Amino acid sequence: MGQEINESPEDIELPREDLMTILRQALPEEVDLRFAESIVALVDDGSRVAVTFA
Repeated sequence: MGQEINESPEDIELPREDLMTILRQALPEEVDLRFAESIVALVDDGSRVAVTFA
């Protein structure tokens, strides 16, 4: 048999595409989303964070 899932009435299932749409709409337009990338460095200067991708 397959793995048993422990579900509760509070669980909410949301398709990945719907979640991505919700998150994208909540972000400012200047945010650049990247997929299939790896972060190699984060630099926090106190007012923003610079991210370097591989």
